[in-house]
Amino acid sequence: MKTLIKLASSSFAKTLPILGCIKFYGDMAVATDLEIDATTKGPWNFPEPRMVEVSLLKAAMSINKVPVWEGTKLNGIDLISDFDVSDFPLLKNVSNKNNEVFTEIQFSRPLHEIITRVKPAMAKNDIRYYLNGILFDLENNAVVTTDGHLMCVEKNAITSTDASKNAIIPRGVFDLIKKPLSIRISDKHAYIEHDGGMLLSKLIDGKFPDWRRVLPVNKDKIGIPFNRTQLENLKKIQTFNVTHKLACNSVTLKKDGSAISNDGKLKLPFGKPLSTDVSFFTKQIIPAMEATDGNGQMFFEGQYADLITTITRDDFSAVLRTMRP
Repeated sequence: MKTLIKLASSSFAKTLPILGCIKFYGDMAVATDLEIDATTKGPWNFPEPRMVEVSLLKAAMSINKVPVWEGTKLNGIDLISDFDVSDFPLLKNVSNKNNEVFTEIQFSRPLHEIITRVKPAMAKNDIRYYLNGILFDLENNAVVTTDGHLMCVEKNAITSTDASKNAIIPRGVFDLIKKPLSIRISDKHAYIEHDGGMLLSKLIDGKFPDWRRVLPVNKDKIGIPFNRTQLENLKKIQTFNVTHKLACNSVTLKKDGSAISNDGKLKLPFGKPLSTDVSFFTKQIIPAMEATDGNGQMFFEGQYADLITTITRDDFSAVLRTMRP
């Protein structure tokens, strides 16, 4: 229900008030913002379909910490609305009308683990709209995100009976749910099953950048290993930068194997000596290292302003452009 309330509370409801409602029918409920439909099953029982304004639903839920449903009543309040059920717009109606065929994606490991790894690089409200989501590259069996500064790739992650149906699923889907379980895609939509119900989302109609051209090949190179202790030291530097209100929240890895804060006043051990000093924005390098569970390798390619850093572990890679100190 939390997913439905969040969706019905979106800014779209201010433009079209009916989107600020949840449709109840039988023991099912659905909400939409015209980009995503969210459906769930619950302990209620509505003999006839009924629209319920989300503001009324929130008020009824606030009466008791544990919701008590009795038919169409929640905590003793009868959920009624003046909106006509037949006016409620749903993506599902469009999908069914077009007789869309959905293909299930198979994942090599739990889906929510893959999403957690690649999500740090997913763009938000970027003018390059095709970056505001996650690419499921069925042709190359990869799940990819990028915001133009950081790119995360999980290779050998997916398979499908139809490798031609690559899909970019919007960020909004993964902001709504915590644990996606499965995905089926058509040419225009995706069904996402999660631990709280089902979502139907439009796909982003755009061309995702060719991530393979960006990903360095580190097959024969020796990387610099890092572990959880080194990651925690970088987090301490990030906290130090915030606490001291430094203009730029960055960290520099020094040639002597240490890591220092933006103002140079905090110095902590990091690892093996480097051939040169390299600097990173903490908001990029720390999520990339966390995606490896704090146990991976760093590779460096190029020099000066064109220095590219790759953080890897198994089939996961994060690529970021390095700052010069």
